[in-house]
Parts: sequence; C-alpha cells; structure tokens
Amino acid sequence: MGVRLSIADLRTITSIVKVAYGIDLEGFALSSLRRRIENSMSVLKFNIPEQFVDAIVTNKKLFDKFLLLISVSDTEMFRDPVVWRELRENILPSVAQNGSLKIWIPGTNSGEEMVSLLISLEEASLTDHADVYVTNSYRPNVERISKCIFDIKYKELSEANYERAEGKYSFDNYFSFKENLYKCKPTLLRNVRIHELSLLRGKLPRDFDLIIFRNYMLYYNKTLQFEIVGKLYDSLKPGGFLFLGVKETLDGVNADKRFLEINPTDGIYKRSYL
Repeated sequence: MGVRLSIADLRTITSIVKVAYGIDLEGFALSSLRRRIENSMSVLKFNIPEQFVDAIVTNKKLFDKFLLLISVSDTEMFRDPVVWRELRENILPSVAQNGSLKIWIPGTNSGEEMVSLLISLEEASLTDHADVYVTNSYRPNVERISKCIFDIKYKELSEANYERAEGKYSFDNYFSFKENLYKCKPTLLRNVRIHELSLLRGKLPRDFDLIIFRNYMLYYNKTLQFEIVGKLYDSLKPGGFLFLGVKETLDGVNADKRFLEINPTDGIYKRSYL
C-alpha cells in the first residue's frame, strides 16, 4: 500500500520546508500537492512522515531530489500543436515588427516548453532577434533545464506534436542522440539565459513582449493564481502576449480589465493598455 498523508501531515511538511529552505508550497492546490508528495516519499522509500521530514531537513541532496520529484515535468514538446503553429506563424512575426522580441518562460521544470519555443523561433527566422529568459524557482530544476537533455521514451510523442504543428524540417535536426537520451544542439541556445528566480519573491524582470506560462495555474489555489496573474501583468509590456495552457483561463482572478482575450480556447491573452 502506498503512502497516505493526512491534512495535518501535509501542513507539517509544507511548514517545515518553508522554515528550513524558504520555499513556500502552501499556495499549491491541496489534492495535487498531496499526491506529488506521497509519490515522492514512495520513490525515496519513506512511509513515515516524521522520518521523511527529518531526512529532508538534514540532507540537502535528498531535499533536492524531493524538489525534482514534486515538480511537474513537462514530458513532451509542442504540447497542443495548434498553439505552437499560431505562435510561429502569427504571434512571433507580429511582435517582431515592433523591433523587439523579449520572451520569458517562468514555468518550465524540465525544458520541453523552452525547446518548443526555441525551435519555433528558429523556424520563424527570429532566433537572432530574440532575447529569451527561462527561470525556475528551484536550483535542481535550473540545472536540469540548462543541460537540455531528455529521455528518449518521450521523443515519439514530441516528434508527433512537432509534425502536427507543421514543423518545417525534421525534428531530429535539432538534437544529438546518445543511448537513451537526446540533447538539443548548442546553437539552439545561443540567445537564452537560464537562471533561478522565484515568481513569489524578489524583483521580477519587466518589459516582456511575450510570457509563456502554460499548464501551471492548474496546480495553484485561487489566492496564488490571483497573485501570479498580477505579477505576469506587471512583467508584460502593454500589448504583450500571455500564453496559458489550453485548459486554463483567467476567469475568477480579476483579470477582465487587465487582459484581452485573443483566443481563450488556446489560452492566448494580451495585456491591456491600461
């Protein structure tokens, strides 16, 4: 039988993590967070919450493994292919006409969204005109993203997505292969900065033409959703684009005057000029 945490257990773990490492997990949707922590405990071979808490507090390497396990991996590139086709064919060229193309991805835990963007820029002939910022709250994820290495078992799905997005070349052109891994070619990363940054703490970068934050709002409670939408609004230029996941909306987070619906079915919004 797998690990089962009570609400009290969950609150104890999130409280200890916040005190010991300054990482706040309390804004995540309760059911999703509990499921991910239970899974991480099983993988790390703990079934008693008190022992698990003691271990991650006293062993930083174990805590880093825990962070990787509870992070929501992207698992596939070009997820929702129609969105990436719209980005490549219409949004990127339109924004580039204004003379700048400053893009931020604050929500990728393993790098697939980043690579999907970089390939889209390459195929729109805009790589050398773009400044791309990729950030993550946790150092282990930053290190994983920077390596840009992926498990071959997800390649078939990513390649199928790329083809449905009407990619212009062979998917394999962008990668090198070794054993059960594939790695994006260094030329793809030439205008990318990857670093550690929390959406919830400290000063955030501003003046972006496009922010891609897909498939993460689903895991937050309404309070955290409201806070993050406000921060993304502040980081966008007036008229800048925000891409959410196709199952995510800005309903219920007081965004009606701050964002225009460009294509809410595909999660595409535009910051108002207010």
